[in-house]
Amino acid sequence: MHSKASSLAFLLLLATLTSQQGASLDATVDVSQGSSSDLPSTSPQRTQSMAGAEALTSATLAPSNWNFLQRDILGSGSKWIAPSSDFSVRPQWYVATYTIQFHTDCPQNSVTLKFSATGSSFVFLNDNSILQWGAPYPRIHTYVLKTPELKCGCNTLKILVYNFYYPSPAALTYSLSQDTTGCYDCQNLGVTFYNRKTCQCECASTCDCKNSLQSWSGYPACGCKCTFQARCISGTNFNYGTCKCECP
Repeated sequence: MHSKASSLAFLLLLATLTSQQGASLDATVDVSQGSSSDLPSTSPQRTQSMAGAEALTSATLAPSNWNFLQRDILGSGSKWIAPSSDFSVRPQWYVATYTIQFHTDCPQNSVTLKFSATGSSFVFLNDNSILQWGAPYPRIHTYVLKTPELKCGCNTLKILVYNFYYPSPAALTYSLSQDTTGCYDCQNLGVTFYNRKTCQCECASTCDCKNSLQSWSGYPACGCKCTFQARCISGTNFNYGTCKCECP
């Protein structure tokens, strides 16, 4: 039991030492052609009265060129991606669907999403709407993803890029980062550990208490405790090991 607890404690210490502030999250992305039927039934004008939605209050003109697609505008090493590698311009009303999957074992700490797109954007996290009618480049959007939408384990981020105002490459650039400070700090380290599969602190092991007067107490105690404490008569003290009143 002690060797297992020590090993788990070492793994927890290693995870704590390797955690980073604002570290980038690994993700996989798939891009496909979407459809206007995938878009919410709202319009840019209607979103002005919708709480949490971003309104586009004036006509948007297309950029004079697409040279900015060669630059890292987010400052995080992120590259632009598009349905075609040569960033060919797609017609007006074209919809590109970007499906981004990422993993977090610490959903209690929020994840920061930064992105920009060459068309109007719609963002969904695990099928929950985060943004509707986001403005195209040069606007850079920053959103904090957190529970309950952010889940333990695999998360799916879907970003639709819609050529609503003008033809464009329907391109996207994005970054995901998370400050993992404090994520793996469990109480009573040595008999507890952080379970990355369940995203919570747990007991390193569980035992059947040999003393019938004791019962198992879970995290953070992770040990056998007296089921009840007797009131001892004068001259005796309660022994938490035997769960009995004993003479000093």
